[in-house]
This record gives sequence, C-alpha cells and structure tokens, in this order.
Amino acid sequence: MRVNVACAGRFLSLQLSGQLKRLGCLGRHYTCTPMLPGAVRPGRYGLDRSDVRTLVGADIFKRVVGRLGRRARVFADQVKTLWFQRWVARKFEPCDVIHAWAGSALSVFEREVCGEAVRVLDRSSAHRRIARRILDEEYQRCGARYVDRQGGMDLELAEYESADHIVVPSTFVLNSFLEQGHPREKLSRVSFGSLAVRDGRPRRPDGAFCVVYVGTLRVHKGVRYFLKAASLLRGLPDFEVLLVSSSDTWATFRSVSCTKRSTPRPAYWSNHLSSRASPLFSWKLWHTGSR
Repeated sequence: MRVNVACAGRFLSLQLSGQLKRLGCLGRHYTCTPMLPGAVRPGRYGLDRSDVRTLVGADIFKRVVGRLGRRARVFADQVKTLWFQRWVARKFEPCDVIHAWAGSALSVFEREVCGEAVRVLDRSSAHRRIARRILDEEYQRCGARYVDRQGGMDLELAEYESADHIVVPSTFVLNSFLEQGHPREKLSRVSFGSLAVRDGRPRRPDGAFCVVYVGTLRVHKGVRYFLKAASLLRGLPDFEVLLVSSSDTWATFRSVSCTKRSTPRPAYWSNHLSSRASPLFSWKLWHTGSR
C-alpha cells in the first residue's frame, strides 16, 4: 500500500508520514513547511529529504502578508491553501490512499488527480459551520469581529462531500459532523496522542508546580479560559504559569482576549528569547513563591 500525505501546514502530518514510512507505506509528503537547516528537519520525524515535496513560496507569502493584520492573515491563508492545492495536483504521484488535511484537499481529491485512491480527510476542529458559529460568539464576547472568508468555508464544505472518509480527533468534533448530517460510517475518531518525553533532564530544584502553554496566543485558541482556570490555583504554594509563543502575539492577545475582564491581571511577566534557534518568547504569570 502506498499512502500520500498532503498538508499545507504541519499539524501532525509529519508525525503521520514518519510512522507510515516506518511501516513501509509512505509514498510522498506534500507541504509548504520549509525543510531547511534551523527550521524543520525531516530526520526528526524519521523522514528523508527525498520523501518530502515542499512549496516554500506559499509559506513565505503567508508570513509576509499576514503581518498586515487579521484580515490580511485570513486572506493570505486562503491564497496559500489554493496555491498549495494546485501545486500538489501538478506534482501528485500515484498512490492507493491520499490523506489530506482540511483546507488542503479539494483539488487533490479530484479523480483526474488521485485516480482511484481512497480519499481521507483530516479535520482537527469542529465542522466548519459549527466552528464559525462558536468563534463568532467568542469574538463578540471580546468586542471583536471574527473574520472567516466565505470562499474558505465553501472550499472546505466541498472537501467534506468529496472525501471517502473523514478522520476527527474527539467526540465533540464527531458530534458536530453528525449534527450537520454526515453519515456515521463516513467518520472515524482517532484521538490525539503524544510519545512520553524522557530526556534525562533533572527536575526543577525549587520543586515549583509549573503549568506551561505553548502555542499561538489567539482568541480562537481559548487561551483566556486556560488563564481563567489557572487563576483558580493561585493560592497554591510555588505555583506558576508560563506562556510560550512568538513575540508578536502578546500585544494582539492582550488587545482582544478579554483577559482584563475575565482573569486577574498578571503579577508580572518577562519576555526573552528562549534560544537563538527558536524565535519564541515566554511570559511568566502568577509565580506565588513558597509559603
């Protein structure tokens, strides 16, 4: 069996391709993620550079245009996905199964491109209509407007219909598809998982209980609910919360996240580069200290 994987971003696609290669099933992996020194290393996932086909230009376009604001970021994301789909359709190699992420699949799922391959769509969030409704309400609570281009919605709904099978990660996402009328036999729930990390590092000498969030600080990630829940533990001794994200997300998050109304104001934060190779900043919140 030969399985091709297509994902304009990363998500868990590289891990999937690495496991497929280990089983001797990987055909080709298609992505916009740069496979460059100091960026993403295919070997980390058990892949060779020859296993991956990369459209770097689309990723650069999104990063540059996305700096112009939320609306520009949504527009750039749609251009990136359409550009990626057409590129994959031109570069596509024969396979038995094509596993593509939602937003990256419609052109690839056309029978003149993938032939008789089984078309599997991976959707990590709720059905697009349900997700729009939830995020509309969430942004309204924060006094902001959620931007979701109708073209992106229409594209993804067409992918749902074209797919032979849809893979979702949770019961909530599964139920959102059932609510929208998709047959149960077309859906499979495969939960997210992670390998245990044992790198030999010693425990912190101060014994502090630290909760770490690593990711984008955006309203749609639900970070304000994470902070609200974490604030309930502020009475614990030696408790702290650490947010790790890119440097440009903090100001945006503070401006539209409702944190001023929903959670206590941070006692302090510090931002510093975590390493020269990784442009991540961290903010430490609510370090209570020992009693």
